[in-house]
Amino acid sequence: RDTIAPVFAACPPTDTLYTSSASCLTQLIWPVLESSDNCDDDTESDYRTWLEDLGTGDVIEVTGEWDHWLAPGHYQVRERHKDESLNEAFCIWEVVVLDTVAPGLNCPTTLPVLHASSSCTAVMPDWTGLVPAADACSVLDVVQDPMPGTVVTGSFTVTFTATDGVSTTACSYPIALVDTIAPTLACPTNKNRNDLNNDCAQPVLWPI
Repeated sequence: RDTIAPVFAACPPTDTLYTSSASCLTQLIWPVLESSDNCDDDTESDYRTWLEDLGTGDVIEVTGEWDHWLAPGHYQVRERHKDESLNEAFCIWEVVVLDTVAPGLNCPTTLPVLHASSSCTAVMPDWTGLVPAADACSVLDVVQDPMPGTVVTGSFTVTFTATDGVSTTACSYPIALVDTIAPTLACPTNKNRNDLNNDCAQPVLWPI
């Protein structure tokens, strides 16, 4: 009785793939694995292959596929070859898909004018809607600094940062509060002076 399992010629090393700016999926071309057996000349035709997402634990069978499209994550591939005596051998390797494309941030040329109040301060508005972001893989979080609702004074920098969980993109703008409130002036009341010397002249002190 044959109890010797087939032997793989070689198992692939860990394969690292990268997403592109156009798509969050990347194409994996399945390698053709060869094996040999002491009693069976054909151990490849009855092969089966499984793909496991190591992040979720989900397993699917990909036997017969030429390629497969993968999202960012960590995967394990198991391929089984079997001889006529039902002896099995497994080749196991891993595939890592990385998202290295930073999110896109549509930074406007300018931001709205921010007017100062009578106390020379302003409440920071929410301008994140003016800076749309896009990413092929993730739901983006755009953060504004200073945060909306922050009381600001004078000149400062506002920064918008988009993150996709892996990398970030930012743009910054110098901001100066615009003072549109005119100064107030306390005007003195009318003053009447008597001409004590009958010379049509009388000194007057200018108020400050």
